[in-house]
Amino acid sequence: MKSIAIFSRMMGRKDPSPKIPVNQTLEKGTPARACQTIYDREGRCLFLGEWDPISLYRVLAGYEWAGKKVLDIGANTCGLSIEIARAGASVTALEPAPYANDIPRGLDVAQRIAEEENLDLVIKQAGIEQATLFGAFDVVLCLGLVYHFRDMQFILDHISSIEHETLFVSTQTATGSDLTLVNRRTPGLFAPGFMPDDGMLSGWHPTRPLFERMLAWAGYSNPVSLTDRNYDFPQKQVGLTNTAYYRAQHIERRDPIAVRFDFYPR
Repeated sequence: MKSIAIFSRMMGRKDPSPKIPVNQTLEKGTPARACQTIYDREGRCLFLGEWDPISLYRVLAGYEWAGKKVLDIGANTCGLSIEIARAGASVTALEPAPYANDIPRGLDVAQRIAEEENLDLVIKQAGIEQATLFGAFDVVLCLGLVYHFRDMQFILDHISSIEHETLFVSTQTATGSDLTLVNRRTPGLFAPGFMPDDGMLSGWHPTRPLFERMLAWAGYSNPVSLTDRNYDFPQKQVGLTNTAYYRAQHIERRDPIAVRFDFYPR
């Protein structure tokens, strides 16, 4: 793991509301692919990505961030991490930057913002597999990640092994009320050529009832849908990257290795 930002002390900003309308600057220039936009305190775009952290922040609205210790897993260019730190949280942002795109350039901007604004934000070059190494937190964020893995339940169990109280998590969802998973390579989900034609499976879209059951299996209770439950992939609300966003209470830590061998006879 490599630290790519300096730990800075919080200024104590009282107003947690970002000052920019959703997507106001996203029409200017060519957005960096698969990156979050980064704004300054006045709402000016410092780094233009195709994903809007203000939309994400508003989905999480209603949570009191001030004084909370937050782990943002897969923080991307830290646009959302910055907004949460501005709201008074102490944020540890994890991003392995595995893509051949502009995430490293965006992280340079995020580091500068954290230093200039004296935010309580630390950025670590680390992936989800290392998320258990950073101690205990009040809140864990895992947005736009779990459905990309070959074993979603294992990933949720892995996150559950972190000591924390609240989880914010998002996923792409399949339509239906059955407890089913749809593979992301299912014909018709994406335009031809969107995924490399290497014959491998590529993650899963659960139905909402299944995903809520998976959260319960991973040791969470009271999953609250933060977005319109009528949306399933490929539909989604403007400014968001996934179809389903949830807040859930962490009630029991899981051992992700041990529970993989649980046997459930009929």
